[in-house]
Amino acid sequence: MNQSFEELTGYRRPFDKFEFLLKDPSVDRWLRFKETWTRYNYLRCMQKFLEFMGPELGIKEPSALVAWAKSRPDNIEIQDIIEKFGERQPETGRQVRMSMVRSFLKRNGVALPSMSGQRQLLKEYHRGYSREELQSLLGYLDQPLQKLFVMFGKDCGLRAQDLLSLKYRHVKKELEAGNDFVHLYLEPAFYNRRKASGITFIGPNTVKLLKQLIEKKLVSRDPDARVFPFTYPTIAGSLLIAKRKAGLDPVIQPNHGLRKFFENCLDRVGMDVHKKLQLEGHSLGVRLHYTDREIEELRKLYQQAYQFLDLSEEGVLDKTVQDLKTTVERLTQEVSEKTGHIESLKEELSKQKEVETLVREYLPLLKELAKDPEIKRRLASLKNE
Repeated sequence: MNQSFEELTGYRRPFDKFEFLLKDPSVDRWLRFKETWTRYNYLRCMQKFLEFMGPELGIKEPSALVAWAKSRPDNIEIQDIIEKFGERQPETGRQVRMSMVRSFLKRNGVALPSMSGQRQLLKEYHRGYSREELQSLLGYLDQPLQKLFVMFGKDCGLRAQDLLSLKYRHVKKELEAGNDFVHLYLEPAFYNRRKASGITFIGPNTVKLLKQLIEKKLVSRDPDARVFPFTYPTIAGSLLIAKRKAGLDPVIQPNHGLRKFFENCLDRVGMDVHKKLQLEGHSLGVRLHYTDREIEELRKLYQQAYQFLDLSEEGVLDKTVQDLKTTVERLTQEVSEKTGHIESLKEELSKQKEVETLVREYLPLLKELAKDPEIKRRLASLKNE
């Protein structure tokens, strides 16, 4: 994964511009055990923070920021500075960048007030694409490979950096076997980290487009060739431009909105939560290897979810037919239950009529018996008991 990082960022030596930050011991402590992509984003955030807030606070380096924070008698003042920095950031990245600065300070021993309320706001604020929004987004993308990127993203739910790290070898086995639902065979490096990839697939529409681009030689069959020859800034910029042209909701994250669409579609199936988390990459733990049996179990569940992932008109028709079938089955069941209830009522009514017939038949006799003094006496004694 790390070998392709320079390709992802578009820079030959992406960390050179952060050399002065990397020399700071507080930054070294902060970035320890972090993945390459995380380190890069953290460093960019720290650079922006020092550019914005450094002159106001009178600091030029991260260690000085830690010393300033520890000298404050009230940690609310520190949080105010972080929020002031956040106000100057784009809405889509505001909370994330504020959290990065907080993590730097906390890693260096600065106590801060809770951000639980702000985290909840962030969770509610961003949402994934809808089916119609993805169709519109695709219509404003010019290049076939850009469209393939979106199709892959919404089908498999991988994060952007993982999509950009895909090689032909990851799809080769099942694609060349002619499978409609192609499992992505990823190496342990994709799983052996906190934000792991899912045990996931791409569906028929994406497979069809991928084959077309292979025929046009836009995607190479070389096992080590990257499927998407983009840098992250390039594809992120293209998606953002297309999203704006389509007039889509600005709160949708251009890249991560694809993953959220994927997760939302899995939710609609109602599958076992642990299987869903495996597809998403949230519950793999230390299990870096999986069996063919597990793949086939997940493939069946994925096929069920594809009725929601499918963007084609055929997919909509299939889903409509399925919905109608479900409605007919439900109505049939209701009619069957009501028919059974009616038959039960008919049976009870029939018995009631038989009793009424008997009563009418023996009523004169009962009236004569009721006149007998001895019978009257016995009935009275029974009543007293």
